[in-house]
Amino acid sequence: MKVAIINADQRNPANERMHKAFADSLAFEISQHYKKPIPMQTVLIDARDASQGLSNGTYDLVAVIGTNVPSILLNSDFKRLKAVPTTGNAKHIVSLLILKEDRTLSALMERSFEKALNETFFQMAFASYRKSSVERDMTHWNVAVASLQ
Repeated sequence: MKVAIINADQRNPANERMHKAFADSLAFEISQHYKKPIPMQTVLIDARDASQGLSNGTYDLVAVIGTNVPSILLNSDFKRLKAVPTTGNAKHIVSLLILKEDRTLSALMERSFEKALNETFFQMAFASYRKSSVERDMTHWNVAVASLQ
């Protein structure tokens, strides 16, 4: 599977580690469902390429890290799962976009996305990204299908 990642916080040195941890955690959750390893590749790209790639099948998923999902991705062809930390920190929202017509992947992501965010590997990378101690400050997530606005 291929995941396109958009991250507005380009200057954070922990970005690459967090992106890899996200992909690894998501791959683990999907692999658990299928009972076999599912490899996950990530690519950091801009919103236009992500939108085109999700539409034409180049990418299976698009992850947007940060507050705002670029308007080009607020497309009625895409389903958006929005994860908000229970701390309420809007700076650390993670959105996952899936092609709406891919009902199988969409249902799988509804079950797997929150679990992937709560995996220890991702939690450690996310704590480093936001510069906190994972022992003191685990991030729990609320995930829901988001509207296009």
